[in-house]
Amino acid sequence: MTTLLDVYDAFLSRINEDEWSTGYNEEDLEWFLKDWRAILNIALS
Repeated sequence: MTTLLDVYDAFLSRINEDEWSTGYNEEDLEWFLKDWRAILNIALS
């Protein structure tokens, strides 16, 4: 069984902090959430 911690670690390993560290607006936040969801879905598989 895969633990939630394993999935979370796989998710975080794909995050490049620089991509989301700059200023953002409401439109950017929507894009970030879609991007993070896609990365999480990759980590789940």
